[in-house]
Amino acid sequence: MINDSAARRQELRRILEHERTLALEKVREFRARQEEEALPPPVDELDSARSLADVETHASLIERAEDRLKAIDFAFTRLDQGLYGICAECSEQIAIDRLKAVPFAAYCFDCQDQRNREARPTKDWIDEPLIHRWDLPAEMEITTDLPPDESSPGPEELAVEITTENQPSTRPSRQAKKGRARRQAK
Repeated sequence: MINDSAARRQELRRILEHERTLALEKVREFRARQEEEALPPPVDELDSARSLADVETHASLIERAEDRLKAIDFAFTRLDQGLYGICAECSEQIAIDRLKAVPFAAYCFDCQDQRNREARPTKDWIDEPLIHRWDLPAEMEITTDLPPDESSPGPEELAVEITTENQPSTRPSRQAKKGRARRQAK
């Protein structure tokens, strides 16, 4: 049993060292990319928005990689205390395959599954808004059975009206087209 325990501990240390190396590489990679993509101030609003989104994305990726690194470092502390690889709930050994997948796991698969089920709201609560059927409002319904009435907007005009809401339309309306055609005919 002593050899088995020592072999398991060595395997756990090897897993953590490997995962820590990968996490450190990710942090360095994300930081290097962030520095490489640091460009002069953007010229227009679209470039500015894109630049800001890139900065926020890189910051988020770095933060997640650093959080993973912290969790792995904490797992090393638990390993030194003899607690790593032992479920914090049931005190059973956590499967090596689980620790390879989630190196900072503190719970065995069954206990983590139970914790996840308890943490989730009931299904009725999540699906409640989806239970009710939503009908398309009458003004949005487009039928293709009958030819469009000359006085009512067609699907193209309706789509422009819906998507632009209160913004002025860049496309001429059907009535504007008729008026232009009348003026040209005179």
